[in-house]
Amino acid sequence: MEHIENAGGKYLYGTMRVEDIWMDETREDLLLTLIYAEREGRLAAYGGVYYNEIMENGMTIVMAEEYPLAALETPRFRGARERFARDCGEPETGLFAELAARGIRLFVHYGKERDHIILARRAEIQAR
Repeated sequence: MEHIENAGGKYLYGTMRVEDIWMDETREDLLLTLIYAEREGRLAAYGGVYYNEIMENGMTIVMAEEYPLAALETPRFRGARERFARDCGEPETGLFAELAARGIRLFVHYGKERDHIILARRAEIQAR
């Protein structure tokens, strides 16, 4: 998978509609079936998922980027961190550093109305 460095994180993909969401029984692997320009299919595979906010088919992902997990503690991602705390409880001191040491990354998916995050070890985008 090729990443393009930009002013934010590493660019993964953009302007895709989520057609289907699948998560395995262990809840560690997440697959998103994506549609680009209403005709080209892509598959976004996230492995080692720790936390996921993408739950809705049909949402448009304007852009997806990858960041080091430490970015979740910056003011830019305060809203995402607050949602994480609401869903999982306030993280203990050092939790994000421990997760980062285990290879967990922050994947941000900018939508038309708000961003959605996934905390996972890896992401791969493939043609379908």
